[in-house]
Amino acid sequence: MRICFFLYGLLFIDKEEYLQAENMFLNAIRYGKNNFKAHMYLVAIYDLTGEIEKAKKAAEKAYSINSFYAVVDLMLAKICYKMQEFDSVKKHVNNAYIKAKTVFVKNYAKNA
Repeated sequence: MRICFFLYGLLFIDKEEYLQAENMFLNAIRYGKNNFKAHMYLVAIYDLTGEIEKAKKAAEKAYSINSFYAVVDLMLAKICYKMQEFDSVKKHVNNAYIKAKTVFVKNYAKNA
């Protein structure tokens, strides 16, 4: 069931129907609390809609599930920048650089 909610969430994001997408990802999480990808898509939705506090909370939850991906740190850096938490920005950018597995991500983190 959770995969259906997740896939519907992706379809709604593609159509830029963010409220419906949010609901689908929240349902996917209801069926699997540690659904890392659903949490990350929530981060993106909240960032796009300007709900920065929600974005930070979702990113921190995703980070608690899986802190090994550089993308989580990059999203947290972006959110912290918007919140003017510059010490946290530096920490997350450095973490992303260290965790990056590709040249593209390393360069992105290096230039952030």
